[in-house]
Amino acid sequence: MEIYQYRNHLNSYIKQKLQSMFKKERFDEKPGVSIILCSNRLNKIEDIFDSFLRQSYDPKELIIVLNNNNMNIDEYHEKAKNLKNIKIFQLDETLSLGYCFKFALNHAAFDYIAKFDDDDYYGTDYLKQAMNAFNEINCDVVGKASYYIYFHQSKILALYGEQKQNMFVNRVADSSLVFKRSVLEKIDIPLIKKAGAFANIQSQFKNYDISVYSTDKYNYLVNRYNDLEHQHTWKVSDTEYLKYPSVKIVAENIENFIPYIENKD
Repeated sequence: MEIYQYRNHLNSYIKQKLQSMFKKERFDEKPGVSIILCSNRLNKIEDIFDSFLRQSYDPKELIIVLNNNNMNIDEYHEKAKNLKNIKIFQLDETLSLGYCFKFALNHAAFDYIAKFDDDDYYGTDYLKQAMNAFNEINCDVVGKASYYIYFHQSKILALYGEQKQNMFVNRVADSSLVFKRSVLEKIDIPLIKKAGAFANIQSQFKNYDISVYSTDKYNYLVNRYNDLEHQHTWKVSDTEYLKYPSVKIVAENIENFIPYIENKD
């Protein structure tokens, strides 16, 4: 009986210690988020602004870095003229994604940094969900290891990594990264112009004991296109992609994926 009571006490103690490790004090006030979006695509201006304006979370700002010499920065200034908290820059296209991101980071006003891509979908509560995770969980980076994928050519909606929701993980989708600014001050942001800059950044997390938390599958979607303008870092065909064990088809012949993605809970 004494042994049983001791074990119960020990289990309770261990549980409390684990909870204290992964829980933290709540924010005294809502911290701001700087969204950094580097783009070299000519036809994404509407998507870029929509991704920012759709977000329910405040305070926030958007920092756009145009990385294509054929992009017209005046169009972006015109689009932003009646909007608040948007900064727009243009850097030479010979400069790398890492360089553009680091440049934008130096102009960021807030202590939380979200990396957005110009061709993925960020739901209304995407930032809100990420910041809730920072508020509740003792972590350094928040992102999505489980997420929806929309294959535009076949109109298939799939789910990647269903088992990796609401848990600590080794890595998340590059375009879903939300950092504490202090994380980016520790690691080396690669400035060489080659693919995989953020895969490189994530590979450094373990060296600095940086914890990464994956929220659930909602509020974010990766778009898969087949046209030449969308050269994905992961060079694999849609057919091969859909055969991966971690990928599950959710629906076919889908024209509108938004009802599947937006989570209002």
